Amino acid sequence: MRSLLATLAVILMVAAAGFALYAGSIDGYVGHIVFFGFFETVVLFSWSFCDKKIRAEKRRKKATRTFEVFKKEIAELRTELVSIQYDSSDPLRLLVRFFNLISYWHDKDLTELMTTIREANTDKQYDDVFNHLTALQIRFRNAGRDEYGMNRTKKGEVVTTNKVFLGNIYGLFTLPISDWDKCKHERKGLWKGGNWDGHPDVENRNAYDVVSMQAQRFMRSHVSPMVNLIESLQQATL
Repeated sequence: MRSLLATLAVILMVAAAGFALYAGSIDGYVGHIVFFGFFETVVLFSWSFCDKKIRAEKRRKKATRTFEVFKKEIAELRTELVSIQYDSSDPLRLLVRFFNLISYWHDKDLTELMTTIREANTDKQYDDVFNHLTALQIRFRNAGRDEYGMNRTKKGEVVTTNKVFLGNIYGLFTLPISDWDKCKHERKGLWKGGNWDGHPDVENRNAYDVVSMQAQRFMRSHVSPMVNLIESLQQATL
């Protein structure tokens, strides 16, 4: 900003000197009117140019500060997601943990950050950052809270096994995890030859195993893409 003000000062001094010389070489009322008209135009143009640059620089600095805060916060999510990615424990417990992580970001929403960056993106130099944020925002919404989806919680609510619904596959009803927990020790292949006939990937499983597989597939479809987007954003600078 100081450099822009210094540039403006130099432009005005040069213009003033030039017009002073010009004014000294002309006579009459009309000549002086023309001189001051030209001088005023140069002053206004110079100020407008520098003012635009100053405003753009302020927007860039604001976007940079906001983005750096975001990167520190999102780093924690990446760590948790990578942990889930390589965790071989109970998929249903992992799904609840995953939904709690994503629900926070779904509630937080990235719209304000995206707006700040868009306002600073005067020369489209931040297009990649904006596009990655948009893609991540869509991921958060698709894997976030949904009244009729898997994660049936409301904004600000902690996700529990009573609020995560699975099923509606291979003839299974849609039930909360707390109900599927009761099926954990059922006999394997209970429905072999029935609704699961022709699906060798589930024929030797019980209902708990099937919804566990459903949970794994859901997380797999979101975790890796989210991690990739976050890593791209962490490497970006404004």
